[in-house]
Amino acid sequence: MPDINPTSFKNGVPKGERNAFFGIEEQIMAAPTETIVAVVTYEVSKIVHEEIEDVKYPVVEIKHIEIVTDEKDSLTALKLRDKAYKARTGQDALAIVEGDA
Repeated sequence: MPDINPTSFKNGVPKGERNAFFGIEEQIMAAPTETIVAVVTYEVSKIVHEEIEDVKYPVVEIKHIEIVTDEKDSLTALKLRDKAYKARTGQDALAIVEGDA
């Protein structure tokens, strides 16, 4: 059975209208410590199996990034994130510092 390597990302993030960060660079730099909540959708583009090293890894393509600007919706999104994190890890809270989210 091959080892499984960490996920690889195909082509970074999407450009243009599918990336809500595209074109707002000045706004982001004006508030560098502000926490921004975004919803990301992706699909597995391919699964690579390198025969020589006998490793497999998924290549993920981010399809869309959308910033959540409404405060109530942002809180809802963060609660969903935290619920998914707890289901995945069994831990109640993310080990991140405010502003790093």
